[in-house]
Amino acid sequence: AVLVIAGFTVGGLGRGGGGGQSVTVGRYNEFQQGIGVQHPIMPDTYPIPHVPDSQTVEYSTTPPTSGKHLNRWAECGFYTEGLPDERITHNLEHGNIVVSYNLATDEEVYQLRNAVIGIDFYDTWGLTRFYDKIPEGTVALSTWGVMDTIVGIDQDRMNRFFDAYAG
Repeated sequence: AVLVIAGFTVGGLGRGGGGGQSVTVGRYNEFQQGIGVQHPIMPDTYPIPHVPDSQTVEYSTTPPTSGKHLNRWAECGFYTEGLPDERITHNLEHGNIVVSYNLATDEEVYQLRNAVIGIDFYDTWGLTRFYDKIPEGTVALSTWGVMDTIVGIDQDRMNRFFDAYAG
């Protein structure tokens, strides 16, 4: 219990508001005006909306920002392969930020890896995965109820998103 409370306390330290308006968007996140785009939470997500491993879910956003999901989340880290939407949506529910990318070259993937590793709290709250359902050259940051879509790699924008929503 102490570790869980400490995790929420540390995660909350990065919640810079920058004077923007806050609106609750999910269980833990508050929308920070000017950082990402707020998306409605999908219906039937409470109580805990777990689905069997064999079930696919149709999401209202691509990549997902809420919805039913698998019982087990993915470990934080950098994945060069894709992970199913149903798995990463569980991460979103727990305050993680999922960085989905569809980059054209190994050099761009290397640059993205270096960028996310340099973000505060990435090791604790971040997960990066290849995602071919977004246009090539795109990086999408998502958390429960919020998404920011970037063409290319923008370190400052990624830092702001993590500062606002990690944990």
